[in-house]
This record gives sequence, C-alpha cells and structure tokens, in this order.
Amino acid sequence: MTERSQVQPEAASQPHKSEEVSVCCVPNSNVKGHFRMSCKKCSDLCVRIPLHHPSDLRRAIQIANENVVDGTISDISDNSALGGPSFSQVFAGEPWDDIVGYRFKCTTCGELFSLHAETYHGHGGFWEPENRKSVREDL
Repeated sequence: MTERSQVQPEAASQPHKSEEVSVCCVPNSNVKGHFRMSCKKCSDLCVRIPLHHPSDLRRAIQIANENVVDGTISDISDNSALGGPSFSQVFAGEPWDDIVGYRFKCTTCGELFSLHAETYHGHGGFWEPENRKSVREDL
C-alpha cells in the first residue's frame, strides 16, 4: 500500500512507514480466542481517526475511495435502509446526509472498516476498523 493510502486528518503529520509486521489483528473465525495478523494490504488503514471538521471527513472519503479504486478495500455499505447517498455518490460530490455511515472490507483478509460521522450538529465521527482490537494507533 502506498503512503497516499493512510487515513489521516489534513493537519496531522505523516507517520513513518515501517517494514515491521503490523500489530493490527482480527479474530480468526476458526479458533475461538485466537487472532491473526491483518494483511499488509490494509494494515495502514487499521487506525482510529477522529473526524472533527468537514475537511477531515472529505479527506477520509478521498482516501477510502483511493483504496476502493486500487482494490485494497471494497464498499460493502447498504444505504437502502437509510436512503442516503451511496459512497460513490458522496465521493462524486453529492452532499452527504446529517448521518454518514459507510462500511468497507479488505479484499484480501476481510478486515472491516467503518467511516461514520454525525454532521448536522457537528459531533464528528471516525474512520476505524470495526474490530476495536484491530486498531494499531489512535491518531
């Protein structure tokens, strides 16, 4: 995964890339209580990023889309229940709803990610792995 694929607010500095194996882990569905390492393809996305400002949300949408386009993750959101715009529509410039919620899945290891925010009152949200044990860093 390239440096551009890291989800980060615009004001945050870029962390240094490491050649070490990621400490991000997801449950191994075959063995109760055991964990396996996430794949190298999605390990840079195993961070919890607060989204405080509209620019943070725009940047997270941009980076998620880059990772969808390059095949790292796929959009698995089901917006039919909420009736909001799809992820691709929001990326294309359609206004987001008061509640933003999109889900993604690593195409290699199956790690699940969430991009969610409450935009009406400005409470913000997060980009994060759905499994809390997968978070390798809070930024």
